Formats: sequence, structure tokens, C-alpha cells
Amino acid sequence: MVEDEASDKVRYEGLGFHDLRRAAATGLVAEGVDIKTAQGLLGHSDSRLTLDHYPQVVTEQGEAAAKAMGRRFLRPAPRDERAMEGP
Repeated sequence: MVEDEASDKVRYEGLGFHDLRRAAATGLVAEGVDIKTAQGLLGHSDSRLTLDHYPQVVTEQGEAAAKAMGRRFLRPAPRDERAMEGP
């Protein structure tokens, strides 16, 4: 609680309800919870609402996604054992 010197009133300053919902949604996504489950837990009728308004970008998730894509597409070419054989 903070006292507003101009009005001499006390007011709340800090996290609000939607800040906590956003943190919960972001945490669910960061922990790998599928979007339909997160949608249900948050009480949303449409998963687009869950995706569009709540989860914040999670740096570690982005890094993990980039590494996964790298592993998938940057695999070393299979070795041709016949090419290694001598005459």
C-alpha cells in the first residue's frame, strides 16, 4: 500500500490479477504444457485467446526450439562405407 501525498489516500501498488494470469500462462507454456490443457486451466473458450494474450516469450524455449531445428536439419550426411574401401 502506498500513500498518495497529493490526495492523502492510500492505494495498492503492485501486481494485479491479470499479471498473475499472464505469469501462470507463461509458466504453463514454459513447462511444456500443451495449449489445449493450458486453455482449459485458464478457462478460455478458444485456444487463440490463450496464445494471443497470455504467454510471454520464454528465452529458454526459443533456444531449445532453435537447437531442435538445428539437430533436425543440420544432421551430418550418412557415410557411404563403400566409398571408404580401398581397391
